Amino acid sequence: MKDEDNPTLEWILEMTKPQKYIPLNQLSSRSISAEAEAKRDAAELQAARQRIREHKANFFDLVLIEPRLAAVAAAAVRYAEESKQRSSACANRRWGGAAPWEGQGLKQWMRTLVGWESRDKDLHSEYAYDLARVYIYEDLLPDCRNCSCMDFAEFWP
Repeated sequence: MKDEDNPTLEWILEMTKPQKYIPLNQLSSRSISAEAEAKRDAAELQAARQRIREHKANFFDLVLIEPRLAAVAAAAVRYAEESKQRSSACANRRWGGAAPWEGQGLKQWMRTLVGWESRDKDLHSEYAYDLARVYIYEDLLPDCRNCSCMDFAEFWP
């Protein structure tokens, strides 16, 4: 994936802010720019859905459809930043929800939004799940270091 296809941290954090949406039928005649923006957003959303169906999407496309994925990505970035201050880091524990994140694993959180547990027809797929997993787990979380995972590294493919 090219760098320009990846959203920036600022964009991810912006997507986690609550948004106020105005339905088109509530816009006044003076709201032409808001109406144009809403049409552009709808077109962007449809284009993102099409890229997912064609298996040509990126993480940005997933977040356009499911903005809560940005919060999962932001949590991974936060962990990566915090882990720089520690002598060890375990991406697998953070991902899977092992202590001290029991019940708060990024994988559990993500799979309710994308993949087979998603309620959105375009995100309810192995392709969408893998796209999100690769971006969050492989690209955003830090590599394991000085953790129990490293004891088994020789057995990894």
